[in-house]
Amino acid sequence: MAESSSSLAVPTSPTKYDVFLSFRGEDTRHNFVSHLHAALHRNHIEAYIDEREQKGEEISPALQTAIEESKIYVLVFSENYASSTWCLNELSSILNCKKRYRRDVIPIFYKVDPSTVRKQEKRYKAAFEEYEQRFKDDMDKVQGWKDALTEAAGLSGWDSNVIRGHEEIVVAERLEDCGFSSLIGIDVLKDKCLISVLDGRIMMHDLIQDMGQEIIRKECPQHPGKRSRLLKVDEIHEVLSKNKGSDAIQSILVDVGKMEEVEVHAQTFEVMNNLRMLMLYYSTDINETKVFRESSLVGLPDTLKILYWTGFPQRSLPPNFYPENLVRLEMPNCHLEQLWEGDQNLPKLKRLNLSGSQKLTGIPDLYLSPNIEEIIFSDCPKLIKVYSSILLSKLSCLCLDSCLNLKSVTVPSNILSTSPGLILFSGCDKLEMFSIGQPHVKLKRQRETFSIFPREEPKYQRRTFLRSSYIPERAVYDYFSTCSDIFSIIFDRYEEEENEVTDNNIYEQSHTLSTELEEGVPLNFPSLKKLCFINFFNCSSLTTFPCDLSETKFLKQLCLCLCLKLENFPEIEDTVEGLAVLILDGTAIQALPSSLWRLVGLEQLSLRDCKNLEIIPSSIGSLTRLCKLDLTYCKSLQTFPSTIFNLKLRKLDLCGCLKLKTFPEITEQAQTFAHINLTETAIKDLPSSFGNLINLRSLQLNKCRDLELLPNSIVNLKHLCKLDCSGCAKLTEIPTHIGSLSSLMELSLSESGIVNLPESIANLTSLKSLDLSGCKNLECIPKIPTFLKQLVALDCPSIRQVRSNSLVQNLSNSKESFFNFHLTNAQQLDSGARANIEEDARLRMSNDAYRSVFFCFSGSAIPHWFRFRGKGRSVTINEDLSFCNDDRVIGFALCVVFGLLDTNDIEARRGYFSYSLKFESDDGGTHIIPNNDLLKSYFKWNGEERPIDQDHTFMWKFNLESLKTSSMSLRLCDASSFTFEINPLDFDFRWPNYDSVVGEFKSVVTIKECGICPLYRSGSNVTES
Repeated sequence: MAESSSSLAVPTSPTKYDVFLSFRGEDTRHNFVSHLHAALHRNHIEAYIDEREQKGEEISPALQTAIEESKIYVLVFSENYASSTWCLNELSSILNCKKRYRRDVIPIFYKVDPSTVRKQEKRYKAAFEEYEQRFKDDMDKVQGWKDALTEAAGLSGWDSNVIRGHEEIVVAERLEDCGFSSLIGIDVLKDKCLISVLDGRIMMHDLIQDMGQEIIRKECPQHPGKRSRLLKVDEIHEVLSKNKGSDAIQSILVDVGKMEEVEVHAQTFEVMNNLRMLMLYYSTDINETKVFRESSLVGLPDTLKILYWTGFPQRSLPPNFYPENLVRLEMPNCHLEQLWEGDQNLPKLKRLNLSGSQKLTGIPDLYLSPNIEEIIFSDCPKLIKVYSSILLSKLSCLCLDSCLNLKSVTVPSNILSTSPGLILFSGCDKLEMFSIGQPHVKLKRQRETFSIFPREEPKYQRRTFLRSSYIPERAVYDYFSTCSDIFSIIFDRYEEEENEVTDNNIYEQSHTLSTELEEGVPLNFPSLKKLCFINFFNCSSLTTFPCDLSETKFLKQLCLCLCLKLENFPEIEDTVEGLAVLILDGTAIQALPSSLWRLVGLEQLSLRDCKNLEIIPSSIGSLTRLCKLDLTYCKSLQTFPSTIFNLKLRKLDLCGCLKLKTFPEITEQAQTFAHINLTETAIKDLPSSFGNLINLRSLQLNKCRDLELLPNSIVNLKHLCKLDCSGCAKLTEIPTHIGSLSSLMELSLSESGIVNLPESIANLTSLKSLDLSGCKNLECIPKIPTFLKQLVALDCPSIRQVRSNSLVQNLSNSKESFFNFHLTNAQQLDSGARANIEEDARLRMSNDAYRSVFFCFSGSAIPHWFRFRGKGRSVTINEDLSFCNDDRVIGFALCVVFGLLDTNDIEARRGYFSYSLKFESDDGGTHIIPNNDLLKSYFKWNGEERPIDQDHTFMWKFNLESLKTSSMSLRLCDASSFTFEINPLDFDFRWPNYDSVVGEFKSVVTIKECGICPLYRSGSNVTES
């Protein structure tokens, strides 16, 4: 109950939400689902997520409403999903809506196999074994849940496990590595509809996966070690530990994180003469579990092409292993101290990955691996030196980040002319020497080093990323991170036998982005002509960008974010067509150049948190491709040019521009602008031409404390859905004809200076939410729109009158509508206003269209139409129990009056209560009608707690429809007495929405009176009690 009273749920129609997220909270609320919900929100997809703890068995009416009013349902199945009857009932309701409204349902399988859900295996099986005992008198319900799981798991959806979806390029590489044609193989599978390719990922339905595994199983049903592929955890465990393999095995692939601890038999691989792929990987953190005990493998098959073994338990590779066929050698988080003694011939090796190997002290020279492309030694803290032969002409990636003790690195220079070329040294705090060999130049015996060092410290202690590219069409990311200290990067001079190779020659050959920062001024900056991406994030010494952008013909993105000393951006001398993204967040720029219009290809311009920015040139209006502009928190910006409305922006965000006082005239109709955010600006008024934003959907003016007036032209915004003027303390009125906004759904005037609302507000036929909280000067609430769902007027002390809303219409045939009315601390509310509120509550509660109704207002009495009432915390009906036998009864109106024992103790003015409805039957038994509601005597609104400061009346509707099909309704007709009871909750526990309890909590909220009134179906000719 209380959740509906303290949350803003605003359904706009039977399809208010784009997406409904169904999940088991304990499994996924704080990980996968929170990320999914955030991603949907970022993409402006309205998603419903139940923030409450899922308790009890029956889903709440509010949740049922949200299900009915959602377009798409996303089911997140997890390991313990079936252990919640709440989730299973929710699933059944969703599938009913799918059938009734033909809506889409998308299942996601989070750390659970789809076949486990479909067949109810493992934990799902255990849950249903319990249900079969618990609901043995209602097995139809249990079977219904099983059918729902089977149906949902058979729908086309997504499995979060790594096996079902892989990047197409990764699959192709593995096929090629194993000697197969990737193009032919993938095309054949696509033609046979065994796989699908979506956004570069190869997907296979788990049914097809199961079928393939069954085919493999039938190769030798009784002896897994004689099959061509091993995939199942228990079978692989047995083969590895008991030496039950054979030469039939070609591949072993398993997530060993699901395997029990195993000691691999020393000779287990000796007989696997045809093994080509061995992949023992972890889908979870390696540190969480240790699977492999230390063992002494004699050897590995020489036929191996892919060897991936996370957590390999030995100190070195087996002595009887000749890896000349290896294409990929990956042993992350292993126990290796060295790979092997001496040099090994690995002519086919392309990728070497030993990342996270805490004991690795060194590696041999890899000159016998001429085809190697990637070397990854990230997070190897004992690694001191790396030498890569200049003969490694194909090396394009060297990752050594977080090698804390690394002092010396030598790499071939061709890595800097490869596409994409990448060198990573992040976190190599002890790096002293970085040397580049020159395979394409005959060098005399001189220094062959590329040294990086600071001016004062003897060792390089800043993080550095180096990336480069020779082919301009491919992305290159030259990245010097956190260069806040002055440092030098110096190429030593080389001499060729015939010609001298100068510094600039090397720059031009390798196209590396290298820089010397001296007192914040870049010197000897290399050519940027062939770079595609440049990122100088957090280079706090950089004072200017040392290049004419018109010379960077291939540049796509330039990021100068958090270059705190960058005060000027250079003029653009000529047209620049390629630059699409320019990020200047957090710089010290005061003005953009007038030649900004020459960036004709610019699509995104971000100036967020440029605290010194004062001027935006009018030429910005010439950037016809610009579709994203971020000016938030530009605290010195006072205005912006009207030409900005020539752009094709959908959103103009000026939130936090504290000095922005004027909003320019809009001379022509602006078609694309849908959202304008002026939160926390110094705007005093909006221009009369504001109505030219003909497609505006949302206008945020919250905390515009100087705003005094809204233009009358705002009523012409026929598409405006949201208007937020909360916190506009000087705003005393809104346009008289506000009722012309036919699409307006949300109107917030909270904490504003509004004195009266225009009568035309009743004509806002689409309005669902009206927030008047904290309007200290508001005196009257006029008639409200018929279809309003929520009126919130917390802490409105000046309200005297509330107009009658006697016309309450049937809203729909779905019986899923709700209405919330909150009017608190209105000390001057007169008796006529209370009578109008009470009558409105009676009409809505007795209307079948409303499943949920809640009213709260200042008052000390139970309304007159409550026939059954009593002082204190309960009322018992011993006579006139005819309603218990009347099938026209749809529920009860419940009422309680809260008072305060001490109005001075503000902290104690928070009360928490539970209530129950129970009846005694003729056989002497006591039956409790179930509910999971928590009733709170205070409200939490916009992050602020708002307790009551006087007597208040609370009324709400309790539905009996969920009991109509249960045996409870059959016993109700035998009732000999009926009781409504409300009790305060002790704080020996902590409710989910209550942050903390310090010491002993003593509430001063008391229950003065309570009442109950049966509600009858509309048209039943039953008069009010």
